[in-house]
Amino acid sequence: RSIFSRFWMRVIDPHPEVTEIGDRRRAQLLAAVSLILIIPLTLGLISRVRSYTSEEILVPENFELFGLVLFSLLAYILSRTPYFQWGSISLVVAFSIGAITSIITNSSVETAYYFLIPAFVIASALLRAREITALVVINVAVLFLVPVLSPTIEQAMSETGILLTAGLLLIIVVSFRNLIERERLAEVESVNQELRSLQSSLEQRVANATRNLELAAEVGQRVSLVRDIDTMLSEAVEIIRDRFDLYYTQIYLTDPTGRALVLRAGTGDVGRTLLERGHRLPVDMGSLNGIAAAERRAVIVNDTETSPLHRFNPLLPDT
Repeated sequence: RSIFSRFWMRVIDPHPEVTEIGDRRRAQLLAAVSLILIIPLTLGLISRVRSYTSEEILVPENFELFGLVLFSLLAYILSRTPYFQWGSISLVVAFSIGAITSIITNSSVETAYYFLIPAFVIASALLRAREITALVVINVAVLFLVPVLSPTIEQAMSETGILLTAGLLLIIVVSFRNLIERERLAEVESVNQELRSLQSSLEQRVANATRNLELAAEVGQRVSLVRDIDTMLSEAVEIIRDRFDLYYTQIYLTDPTGRALVLRAGTGDVGRTLLERGHRLPVDMGSLNGIAAAERRAVIVNDTETSPLHRFNPLLPDT
């Protein structure tokens, strides 16, 4: 960024306590609008004061300008605090007060539009829909009632009607804009929720994988200390079932021909029973264990009831 850009961002930077992105942008906009108003209003007030005599200085128009400068300064100060929303309200109120004083001073409603149009524009960018509604209702009511209460003030029904129509359109547009913004935020939050869920799932999967690797290393260390193969295999299946919290664990070795799987170890009473029976399976595509051995890969079935290759074993009904 250029030096001017960095300086400008520092001048309009919101208070650190304002963290929500939408609120930060509104606070920045309020600060920028306030500064932009302060400069020309101050120059205009100085120009008017210098061109008048001491008796002419105390004219209502000068007080209106001075009031707008003060309220703009107040709005800028509030824009740098956590209470920036009050700065937006004070700025809009200042223009509304300027409209009323202009009507009384000039005995005409038409002069109020020079204040109300900027008030409506600023409100559309800085205020919520209900605050804009209050602004429109109050100002339109004033434009209707002041000429009624003071016959010396000229009524302007058509212009007031136009202002009312513009105010209603402004309320509709702002409400629609806020609705779109809420829907977008809801969509973003939904995507963020999915990302958080995915992240949590990935973290859990990584944690499970890490745990499995640690358990596998532990099993490998323990069984490597046993020299007798039958004892090693028997201890291995028990350790694997215990550490990995499995229903049943068994180990097959191929026979000398390489065509059959011979059960060499199994956990619990079921394992001992199958060993006594000399349980064996062919190395082919007719069973899950046969496929795993034939193709030398892991075979995982999430639902054995739907697998045509799973051979039901009455000794292991919960497989």
